[in-house]
Amino acid sequence: MEKWITTTDQTKIYYEIKGQGPALIFLHGNSQTGRVFQKQVAYFSNFYTCITVDTRAHGKSFFEGERLTFQKLADDVIEIINHEKIETAYLLGFSDGANIAMILAAQEPQRFSKLILNAGNLTTKGLYWLMRLFIFLILVGSRFLRLNIPSLQLLVEDTGLDEKDLTRITAKTLVLVGQFDVVKVTHALEIQNAIPDAELIVAPLATHLFFYFQPKRFNKLIKQFLE
Repeated sequence: MEKWITTTDQTKIYYEIKGQGPALIFLHGNSQTGRVFQKQVAYFSNFYTCITVDTRAHGKSFFEGERLTFQKLADDVIEIINHEKIETAYLLGFSDGANIAMILAAQEPQRFSKLILNAGNLTTKGLYWLMRLFIFLILVGSRFLRLNIPSLQLLVEDTGLDEKDLTRITAKTLVLVGQFDVVKVTHALEIQNAIPDAELIVAPLATHLFFYFQPKRFNKLIKQFLE
């Protein structure tokens, strides 16, 4: 089911709902849309009410401001949850979506009972240097070409959280990173250590887009965690 919500700052946010059962919210990465989780939704909608969100300035969602922040994207998710009258939900965030999920779970711990952080990073220092160089070149190129792509701002945006903030998370948490991810395994370990009783999985032979290129393996791993 395709749905829209107009937020308190009058921004239209698009999201989709499919399935029945406990609410499972999917948050995509930079420059993606909720449709990137198509293979996850096809599987998990048999067990859960799957909600995929196009974060503002992505996909079918709008954005007319000058600057995006992870905090504002997190606020949009809360507005959707309130609109749908969801008391508690599971959260699965990938990359930028994992960053948003960390903010949500730290600021509204009572709203989220299970949390999957796939390749999230508290700060840009959590990325390997080659990825930081790649981001730098993208930003320089976009400025040279005078391209206004708001989502690119998030590539150099920190979450605003620190490890102390993560101690407020009460959700059962899985920190997931690929063996060949762009996020440092040591950084994923720092996140896991900061969240009470969190579990860390370093997926062998997996890249940053583990969920996309190996969906059956990814879905099985997540299903085991959620159960």
